[in-house]
Amino acid sequence: MLIGFLLTVFLILILILFNFVIFGNFTFVKFGHIYTIPFVAFAAYAIVKHHLFNIKVIATEALTLIIWIILLSKIFVSPSLEEKVVDALIFAVTVVFGILLIRSVRKEVEQRERLEFVTKELQIVNSKLKEIDQQKTDFLSIAAHQLRTPMSIMNGYIELIKDYAYGKVTNETKEILGNMDESNQRLIKLVDEFLDITRIEQGRTKFDFEPKDLREVVDSVVKELVNRAKQKGLSLEWNKPAKELVASVDEEKIRHVIFNFIDNAIKYSNSGAIKIAAAGDDSGVTVRIFDHGFGFNAVDEHNFFQKFFRGENVKHTDVSGTGLGLYVCKKFIESHNGKIWAHSPGLGKGSEFGFWLPSKPIIEESLPAVARRA
Repeated sequence: MLIGFLLTVFLILILILFNFVIFGNFTFVKFGHIYTIPFVAFAAYAIVKHHLFNIKVIATEALTLIIWIILLSKIFVSPSLEEKVVDALIFAVTVVFGILLIRSVRKEVEQRERLEFVTKELQIVNSKLKEIDQQKTDFLSIAAHQLRTPMSIMNGYIELIKDYAYGKVTNETKEILGNMDESNQRLIKLVDEFLDITRIEQGRTKFDFEPKDLREVVDSVVKELVNRAKQKGLSLEWNKPAKELVASVDEEKIRHVIFNFIDNAIKYSNSGAIKIAAAGDDSGVTVRIFDHGFGFNAVDEHNFFQKFFRGENVKHTDVSGTGLGLYVCKKFIESHNGKIWAHSPGLGKGSEFGFWLPSKPIIEESLPAVARRA
């Protein structure tokens, strides 16, 4: 606006004042109104660019003022007193409603401006959070890789000692080595979960889809975990369906999900049988795991598959966990264009964890970005 004002003053001084005073020339005086164009143009730009005035408010005020002027003038031209009174009442009501309308429009504009400001602030904050989250993911990836190697070496040495590679081992030492091995395996599993998460979030997870009978995958997991269940006094009930349950999957990823579900059922159950069920139709294959364990409330049901979430049902128990396993499972199932869920009638009433996978071959273009081949 200052630039526009200075340009207008400059034109007036040069073309009118100096021309008239020095040369006595009146030629440019008749074009005086044109010299205000720079100020009008720059002022209009400032209003639009920086929202110095709001067009909506100005239009509302102008329209209301015109209506008031028309109604007010009608009072003076009305031929009879009765009409003047009626017109005056209409004018008064219109003035009240006009003021309320202008206030409403101003309030709406102010709220919109505040919302735009808050939105911009949130966008800045969100951008910073994304940057921090990426830094966290990168750090987690580096740290997990650095931890994985020494733990694998430690695991190898423990096995060598247990196999008498360094001499005779007493029963007491074997028990200690067994405890060390169990703790080390838990750490390795935790690091593997961290690595899975960083690969998923960085889009580096590789998938190898091929038709697979999920009955065989469930079979292998049940055989691996049956002894662990027996150690807790639990049993695994798996009635293998007679019909093949074929789906296009990455076997390693789906095995991870099934293993996690059954392992959790064992971990969070103290008695009863754990039932594994599978069924299929033309659309896809469903796998469900039922237990009689801790169970959970409805509020936890919607949060189980979030990163680092642990339900209220296990926070005050001696069962350890990071809240990462189910998050990874969810990402793997979503990468297969599938669905995953968790249900429970309530605390202490057991639970159901399951997933559904489409039976049709996976088309890479239809997958989430994290599931496409590197």
